[in-house]
Amino acid sequence: EHNIRNIRYRNYDFFIGVYPNDQETLDVLHDVEGRLPNVHLALVPHDGPTSKADCLNWIYERMLLFEQTHQIRFDVAVTHDAEDVIHADSLHWINWYADRYSMIQIPVLPLKTPLTHWTHGVYCDEFSEYQSRDMPARQFMGAFVPSNGVGTGFTRAALEELSHSENNQIFDPACLTEDYENGLRLHLRGATQMFVRVSSTDVSTREYFPQTLGTAVRQRRRWIAPSTP
Repeated sequence: EHNIRNIRYRNYDFFIGVYPNDQETLDVLHDVEGRLPNVHLALVPHDGPTSKADCLNWIYERMLLFEQTHQIRFDVAVTHDAEDVIHADSLHWINWYADRYSMIQIPVLPLKTPLTHWTHGVYCDEFSEYQSRDMPARQFMGAFVPSNGVGTGFTRAALEELSHSENNQIFDPACLTEDYENGLRLHLRGATQMFVRVSSTDVSTREYFPQTLGTAVRQRRRWIAPSTP
């Protein structure tokens, strides 16, 4: 609801993936769907949790069904997590660059927390450097730009290329780092990629990163884990 009020762009829809055994979220989504016409429930056909990649694949299938039912076609798809604070001009810039690039990555930066939150502070330092230096350097050198998992815009042509190459699965359900992998897969297929630099537009996706040692270790284990079901 905050994002819909805040986004300065009107021609878009939200497709939200939910598992059938998550009744609390289903109840909320049914309520939101009734009040907001551009919000749509994408029900995963099996209980969760599974992987984010699996959920994203079913969200894409729900989008295709919506297109067929309403005789429309979406030109760009943007991935986000439920807790993301989307910048008001994020969709504008993704749409702007979509004519020239197959994948557009909006910077991802943490929301501020008190200095005493040491674990979150480590993420603040890492992501600030990664988004302001490493990602622009990758693009400057002609290396591939990995998706950050959120704030990533894919043109329809790029999604269909990924889908056709992997038996209609855009994201590998067994992969725990589907964002990084898809950036590489697109690069290897000659797709153009754009990282929207922080300094040029001041546009970024904001969210809280893990704030306790346990949640931080769990996330980092996910980043380095092999691709297993």
